[in-house]
Amino acid sequence: MDLKRHSAREEAAQWLAKLDRGLRQGEGVLLRKWLKHSVNRTSILSDAQLSETRVIGDFRTGDIDECLDSLRRNYRIASQRDGAGKIVLSRLTPPVSRL
Repeated sequence: MDLKRHSAREEAAQWLAKLDRGLRQGEGVLLRKWLKHSVNRTSILSDAQLSETRVIGDFRTGDIDECLDSLRRNYRIASQRDGAGKIVLSRLTPPVSRL
């Protein structure tokens, strides 16, 4: 994942959290400015859709890697650890056709 898309996804998660709690004075203007960039709009929509995804699965408690592998195989959800070791989930994009 390139740095610009990764940054946009992190910012999208922050904006979604702000929308959940309710925007504070001045944040609406900042959100509209942020949404002018297409990569940001794509990221926030992707993150919003991902948060609505319902999953089921069987894996041993505490086996995080097996859980993440199941998400990738069955739901096309990718995982990546950030600098702090936090797991960041994102929707896998379909491969680009080379035809």
